[in-house]
Amino acid sequence: VTITQPAAALDLTTVAAVLTQPTCHNAANGAVNITVSGGTAPYIYLWSNGLGTQDISNTTAGTYNVTVTDAGGCQIVGGPYVLNNPAAVTVTASGIVNSQCNASVGSVVLTSSDGSNITLNGVTQVSGSTFTGLVAGYYTATSNGTCPASVSFSIVNINSTLAATVSVANPLCHGGLVTATVTATGGTAPYTYVLNGATTNATGVFNTLGAGNYNVLVTDHNGCTYTLSFTISQPAALVAGIVSSQNISCYGASTGSATVSATGGTTPYTYLWTGGQTTATATSLTAGLYNVTVTDANGCTSTAAVTITEPAAALDITSVLAVLTNPNCNGSSNGAINVTVSGGTAPYSYDWSSGDNVQDPSALTAGTYFVTVTDAHGCQVVGGPYTLTQPAAV
Repeated sequence: VTITQPAAALDLTTVAAVLTQPTCHNAANGAVNITVSGGTAPYIYLWSNGLGTQDISNTTAGTYNVTVTDAGGCQIVGGPYVLNNPAAVTVTASGIVNSQCNASVGSVVLTSSDGSNITLNGVTQVSGSTFTGLVAGYYTATSNGTCPASVSFSIVNINSTLAATVSVANPLCHGGLVTATVTATGGTAPYTYVLNGATTNATGVFNTLGAGNYNVLVTDHNGCTYTLSFTISQPAALVAGIVSSQNISCYGASTGSATVSATGGTTPYTYLWTGGQTTATATSLTAGLYNVTVTDANGCTSTAAVTITEPAAALDITSVLAVLTNPNCNGSSNGAINVTVSGGTAPYSYDWSSGDNVQDPSALTAGTYFVTVTDAHGCQVVGGPYTLTQPAAV
């Protein structure tokens, strides 16, 4: 007998990995391109960030690994592939001269770390320049280099009793929206509130805010201003993915299993599979599609799916198709039995009660025979009884 194997070991050629580093700090334009050879195509890919493509792109800086599984279930892990995060370009505001209730006497010195020009209120000057003629307010200056950066600062009205506080809770789930309430004190009512230089209202209540940095400019009846800054944080996105699964070897059995893994969100996690199992690994599964929902400590959810397969049909020895050839004389050993086997997973092995190990034994004497058929996965079926008769002795 000749035992074969794939022509080469499954190999993730790390020297052929091409890394595209992000161009700017926290930019999502990095990529990792890998080459896989050997084993048995097609290949399945599972990256540490949950993606299932051969190559990943539009990716931020970080360390990435990939698990490659070939058609034979052989696996190899590639990595780590490190995408570096360039240093952030910064714009700094220094030497701030404040105003006194809307007088245009404020100024600021703006400097970019990469030496690029800076634009403020539509005016562009070289790095390190002083921008003058500023009234009290909230400002954002932007550099004009390859990797733009910005800085926000406030020109405030000095000698004013105007102040403000903020009440806000962070979202429980990634991408959640919350409400921030800004309350002004001092100065002279009524007040107006401007969020990030765009959204204005008279109540100080700002709805549907996501994660980020915010500034609120509060202005009183006399034109005096106060700027309040706050940050809304959020958990990392909850991501669930199937990391392993076991298909069913014998048709109709319940021997399948699958394991889910989750990242992000807020630990601990709970699990709920189709059918009601509540552990990370679901066992005793029959063939079919299974969904699993991972829920974190804050009630955020993520869902993954896996299909458990089984052989196309049960292992079956079709006894009605058995062909019996009886001995032609009393005491002769020229009887034979021919059987038909289907289903399960070929190839099959045979164990006859006569001691034969072939599919169709011959040279049999009269008697009753049975056969045990075993498929490639160890599933078994018993055929028989097959009774060979003989003529009466002459």
